[in-house]
Amino acid sequence: MAAFRLWQQVQTQWRVGGMGDKTGLDYAGVTAFMRDVLAIKAKDRAELFNGLQAMEFAVLDVWAEQRASQAS
Repeated sequence: MAAFRLWQQVQTQWRVGGMGDKTGLDYAGVTAFMRDVLAIKAKDRAELFNGLQAMEFAVLDVWAEQRASQAS
């Protein structure tokens, strides 16, 4: 649940490619947010980051499928 709450909070941290497609989260921004804003201890960040990254990859896969279906 904590990773999902973090996911919701970092939705402004997407990197955008030249064609306007989101390419992934800005990990430096996410890490800074976890450390500086939420004050998450270093020992707890790795587990949260892993959950966040799993959600990121899932969303990127869905978006890629959507682009592929729109192209055909």
